[in-house]
Amino acid sequence: TAMQENKKEEANKWNKGTENLIPLNKRTKAEQREITRSGGIKSGETRRKQKEIKELMQTIDSTSLPSEQAETYQQVLDIDNPTYREAVVATIYLKALSGDMRAIELYLKLKGEMPKDIELMAGDKSMTIVWNEKRYNDDTNQETE
Repeated sequence: TAMQENKKEEANKWNKGTENLIPLNKRTKAEQREITRSGGIKSGETRRKQKEIKELMQTIDSTSLPSEQAETYQQVLDIDNPTYREAVVATIYLKALSGDMRAIELYLKLKGEMPKDIELMAGDKSMTIVWNEKRYNDDTNQETE
């Protein structure tokens, strides 16, 4: 029927280029070993690159800003000798204060205060945050209204 033909065409569209692939379980043990070995090598290379990037970012984070940039952030952060990390946090904070929804969300996530059931809605000139947060009594650890 036409419906079955449509489904076949749809499946072929998504599987295009896979007709030459041979499943791993249909290959010889030597081929399987070589494929998994090369995958392991590539995985190790990727992990090393990610580690290098993370170390570089940690170095940059702890580096002090140049004096001309530092003056701006010293006023915002009220600290001497601000670092690049502190400048990034201050920038996110300032954007959040100006109503940037993505900056607000990122700020809350960085603080660890982004609840799963929060809804950020932007209006024409206002913003509404609907926050369905459970509160607990400090003494009994029981949920309160």
